[in-house]
Amino acid sequence: MEESRWLAEGQIQGLWDIGRGRRLQITGSLFDQSYPDSLNRDYQRRRVEISFRKTFESRLSLSIHGDTRWLDYRETQRTDEKGWGIRLAGGHPLRWGWHGEGTFRIGEDRFGRRSLKPRREPEGDHYEYELGPDQKDGVRTVGLSLRRLRPFIFRTGYTLTARSSNSFGFSQIRHEFSMLASLALPWTMDLQILGTLQSARYTDSGIDTVYVLRAGEDVEARDDNNSLTLRLRRPLRDGPIIELRAAWYRNESLLVGRYYDKWQVGWALRWGLRKEDD
Repeated sequence: MEESRWLAEGQIQGLWDIGRGRRLQITGSLFDQSYPDSLNRDYQRRRVEISFRKTFESRLSLSIHGDTRWLDYRETQRTDEKGWGIRLAGGHPLRWGWHGEGTFRIGEDRFGRRSLKPRREPEGDHYEYELGPDQKDGVRTVGLSLRRLRPFIFRTGYTLTARSSNSFGFSQIRHEFSMLASLALPWTMDLQILGTLQSARYTDSGIDTVYVLRAGEDVEARDDNNSLTLRLRRPLRDGPIIELRAAWYRNESLLVGRYYDKWQVGWALRWGLRKEDD
């Protein structure tokens, strides 16, 4: 059975340089996904972000970012997910061409569904469940990263995320390591390596003895929790670029704490239109 999917995405951005190393940026985005054969999966994502950045004479940069976002399925009567976040970031050049950055973010996610409350029976490990108020998650994130742009591109980072939820099965501590490298090779080829490793520990007691089915935008989980991707690209004559790609994913499924593996191998041929200068 075939499935059709329609996607539409737009973004508008304003950037103002207000002098003395200060910069203000406002970004708005909209993502719309439609399934003509499955109307209850149609949804929209909307996001607005405002950021302010200050760069000092010592080359230290500090910034503050505020964002708000919405996720809305067309078949539901109210907004399915909305949240806000405030992020602080600071960066400074290091020795030998490296640049370091640290971030801290606090936020909150509210969901248009009832929370799940477990209740242990007096005898044994049997649980009963009842519905509580709407689900509300508090999120705290701390991150550190290093990058280098010459003579090659390399970036690595670590992020710690703590999520505290009033719904059973959603509170967790998550560690994430990421890496990106881009190398120039002979014969005008370049190689890109991207990797992400995540490890999550769910903090609710008894989570290993039950199945909790999370709400997702698709049949698969919305995030690639662990991945490794290799891309090899080479420009051909008259403009097109050929790309070979191999990727491995280990994703968390819609069942909390259950994972599956996925491999992808493919190739692409890309063209771009460019106007030559007179």
